[in-house]
Amino acid sequence: MSQMLSYEQVSYQRALNFLMANESEKGLICTPAVQKNKHADKNWAPTTYSSAIENKSDYRPKLLEVDVHTDHKVQINYKLALRAKNIIVDNLNGTDIESFQKLPNYIQAINESNPGSHTILNVIAEKFYSLFVSYASSIEGIKHCRPLTALDGTHLMSKYQGILLIAVGVDADNHFFPLAFGVVKAEIVRIGSGSWNMFALAWEKTLISTL
Repeated sequence: MSQMLSYEQVSYQRALNFLMANESEKGLICTPAVQKNKHADKNWAPTTYSSAIENKSDYRPKLLEVDVHTDHKVQINYKLALRAKNIIVDNLNGTDIESFQKLPNYIQAINESNPGSHTILNVIAEKFYSLFVSYASSIEGIKHCRPLTALDGTHLMSKYQGILLIAVGVDADNHFFPLAFGVVKAEIVRIGSGSWNMFALAWEKTLISTL
């Protein structure tokens, strides 16, 4: 005999567990109304939708809103969905702070596994300032590129922002060839600024090493 449940009779989590455990049983009838629920907080969604976000890189907060509404008849707002997604991403990839803390180990690993690479990590007062990396293979490839280097930058859309700077060349087949990249603190980056000067000087030093 089917058992009728409502969100007024049991907590959201107990009702959800009941539905998930019995959804395949024949004759189950349970159609709760769409509503907001205090139990569906930012810490609940990560335990339910981690695999979905892990397997789909473009899984956006708006899609999480829709999935929660479709799967569990619960309405969450965009802000809550965004916070939940951020928790999932942090659990999968580590936090931004953890990533910055691993930079010294990353630089050491590059120099040990790819001898001849040119790396610079600037930390001021225990705070990240800038990073420059040119792999040994890129430095060796300079010899086969046309005598032209293009520099560009783009803003990083992360919690601590920052700007990614790149240097690319053009090889004999007229294809772009990555030469170096850097990450600097977010600021107004323009030719002649401190960030560009750091990157340009590091790149100049790398070029001189190939002569």
